[in-house]
Amino acid sequence: MSATRVFLRVLLVAVACVTATAPAAAAPLRDDTPAPASGDPAPAMQPLKKPASLRLRLRDGTKLVGKATAFNADGFEFAPDAAKGEAAAGSRTVRWLEVLPADLESVSGKILDEKRADELLLKGELLIVAGREKAGTAALERAVKLDPTLKTRANDARDRATAAVLDAAHEEQLAKLREMSSRIPKAGAVEP
Repeated sequence: MSATRVFLRVLLVAVACVTATAPAAAAPLRDDTPAPASGDPAPAMQPLKKPASLRLRLRDGTKLVGKATAFNADGFEFAPDAAKGEAAAGSRTVRWLEVLPADLESVSGKILDEKRADELLLKGELLIVAGREKAGTAALERAVKLDPTLKTRANDARDRATAAVLDAAHEEQLAKLREMSSRIPKAGAVEP
């Protein structure tokens, strides 16, 4: 399994853990938006106070230039800028796991509010899953500093992110073992 696939799997597992294991009584990302119902597949997009100008690269090689207008635990709404007089394509949702790890810290820094503890929790978990453990841990620590009642949620976020990384590494090892065992001749098999 390629490193890209491993990273995508890790990030997908972490995002799924964030949305699936969030406590029902958890505070919404923005105070003015109610928490989603437990049956919703993803939390509602939280509008940004001011659109964030972004220049980023996606894992598939696509380069995006435009503005983020809203976000949730799965990703963010992105409206591309018009290029050289051409009309810009419609807005789209960009999943956090689509962003290159090298760009994820700066993108999350522009979208997520450093003064909001709950948004720092999301940033910390995303960065740990992306392989930026020091930056992710620092974000989680800043979240706890802003709101000491989030210590348990910060530890849970760190544990989920670490588990997602370990699960992906384990999956990669299993895939390698399956590939190696498929190359071993079967007993009694005759080579052509």
